[in-house]
Amino acid sequence: MPEDNDTDVRAAVFALGLLEGEERAAFLRELENSENLQDEVELWQTRLAQLEIGRDALEPDPADWAMITQRLGFSSSGTRTAREREGVWIAYEPGIEIKYLQVDPTSAARTALLRMQAGAVASSHPHDQTEHCLVIEGDVTLDDHDLVKGDLHVAPVGTVHGSVRTKGGCLLLLRWDPNTTAAA
Repeated sequence: MPEDNDTDVRAAVFALGLLEGEERAAFLRELENSENLQDEVELWQTRLAQLEIGRDALEPDPADWAMITQRLGFSSSGTRTAREREGVWIAYEPGIEIKYLQVDPTSAARTALLRMQAGAVASSHPHDQTEHCLVIEGDVTLDDHDLVKGDLHVAPVGTVHGSVRTKGGCLLLLRWDPNTTAAA
């Protein structure tokens, strides 16, 4: 049932308020027409509403904390590893999938992999955060910039990608940084 898991993850990401810009707009359009997706979002909103946000923080038992950090992938040094085999690929647009590797719930910074099949085209979108795009495999054209493996493209806050396309397919590492401002 990967499709059900995909819907669950996408609904959770939305309910947590982690979608912005065109990504959020596309999800809202889909939400309008999908009762299943509406049900999943409502379920996540109910789950999250049950958290007592204003409550004083309690320190977990050290043994419990060790188990929690291990299951989340944190090492004893406090670092975290996202494994290739873990996580869920989410359908983004036809021929395009995204997998979030890391989401910071405090700052809304995100790191993800974006996979585009040969010939795929992503919709035009504005940047409300600075976006760093590293080509890991394949080719991608961002407006008039042709990029290949190892190339890095940075789209500052306030810029717009008119088109994003690939001829032979690609795998991109994306990082969104909300702590930047538009250039003057």
